[in-house]
Amino acid sequence: MIVSLVVDMLFSIIVLVMTFGIFNGLIYDYKLLSSLSHLLDKNIKIKLSGGSLDLSFLSSIIKGAKITGVYLDSPEYGSTFTEGDKATVRFNVNAVERKNIMLNIKVSINGKMDVYSVKKKMRITLE
Repeated sequence: MIVSLVVDMLFSIIVLVMTFGIFNGLIYDYKLLSSLSHLLDKNIKIKLSGGSLDLSFLSSIIKGAKITGVYLDSPEYGSTFTEGDKATVRFNVNAVERKNIMLNIKVSINGKMDVYSVKKKMRITLE
């Protein structure tokens, strides 16, 4: 009888912990997506510096974000960027994981998307 009572209590505690974990995960995912919602599917104007695309500005746009890696999807045709060129950046969410989000980035340089198309995946970690 005591063993049965202990097993029932343990089972209740396990169910309670699992429910809290799932609920907590849903809240986290909502916060993650809502912090990115103002970026998605909008054109963001940036200036290129040093012949490359500087993505450090994202850390200031997304609260508590840290860029842990940028991955090239396709050949980078825009490797001949010149200082001061204007770029338009467009973001799409590719995948959401716990504390990480993968963004697809399309870059248009001086309005020439077909010539200077750069597609990158970026992993952002929220702390």
